[in-house]
Amino acid sequence: MGSIRQKVMAAIATAALCALASPALGYAFDEVGILFPIGGPSDCVRCHPGTTSDWKGPHGGYSPATGRCQLCHEVHDAPFADAKLLPGATVAASCGICHDGTGGNGVYNVILARTGTAPGSAHRIDVTSTIPGGNASTGGTSTAPFRGEDGMLSCDDCHSPHDANTVAKFYSGRVRIASGVNVSWSTHLLKRRPGGATTEVGVYGSDWCAACHQGRSTGGAVHNHPVESVAQNPSAFVFESVPVVIVTAEPTRTTWFGSVSLNNGSHLMPYPRTAEQAGHLPLCQQCHCNAMDPGELIGDGSTAKATEMNGGAQWLLGDTRFLPGNPRFQVFPHEAENDMLLVETDDDLCLNCHPAAALP
Repeated sequence: MGSIRQKVMAAIATAALCALASPALGYAFDEVGILFPIGGPSDCVRCHPGTTSDWKGPHGGYSPATGRCQLCHEVHDAPFADAKLLPGATVAASCGICHDGTGGNGVYNVILARTGTAPGSAHRIDVTSTIPGGNASTGGTSTAPFRGEDGMLSCDDCHSPHDANTVAKFYSGRVRIASGVNVSWSTHLLKRRPGGATTEVGVYGSDWCAACHQGRSTGGAVHNHPVESVAQNPSAFVFESVPVVIVTAEPTRTTWFGSVSLNNGSHLMPYPRTAEQAGHLPLCQQCHCNAMDPGELIGDGSTAKATEMNGGAQWLLGDTRFLPGNPRFQVFPHEAENDMLLVETDDDLCLNCHPAAALP
């Protein structure tokens, strides 16, 4: 039968051979020598069986006709007795066999593996049960019994490996592949009850983050930077739908609705706010995201200058060909180049919404 690792590596080898035979194919994450041919659905399904209309890879879409279970589970000869027939000693170790950061769809160790420098911040896995800002009463840290070893936070605290009871699909610019298969439009396996939350969150946005970081939500006992929340505004914006500032020619701008990932202008809030932004607050993900240069507010803040798009054309580019001002690594919220998973640091961050000319 062979181990899970052997099966995965065999699939990678097959994909690499296909790549050599098909020089016209596009490649994802192509800077470390492990090439994944993404010329279209017929190439993708060699490693990730699924369909382009409802892309789940090995993490969903099960039926009597599929063979997904065997990609992750060994029924008779799993190497570890307490890991649900998985190939790794823990859930996180099993996830890391494919998502290990050295190639393909990595989420952890990407920055270190490709730069030699540790990330500025990360959601730590299998080593902590502490939640910064998790105490709703004080705004301080809290602890929780997570699903990992010894109650530590694990991948399946936030993600459902079988795509069960997950949030509505949303567009994330994290995955860069050749055109033809939009795998970025997905639930990203995010649970409706992250961290074992008692209340379901059906759509990814600030409320999803606040399911664990309860003391960081608007309206708490401790003053925090206010964020958009359904608890405070039933028509609150979510990650998939925020006003995006599009700068066509200075000082002209337009605002239209789209995903936070679609354009850098989603991280800018001109002052006074645009008509679409009036009465709304920023999402957590407008300040905490992949490190990038969103642009800047100009003068009194009534005009804005946004950098290039980080969605759209950006996700058509390989890992070594990213647009100026955009993130080389799109691995938020697993790890980030900046401290505290921030888009920018210091005054650069604050001045995305609070122009110097408008400060009290």
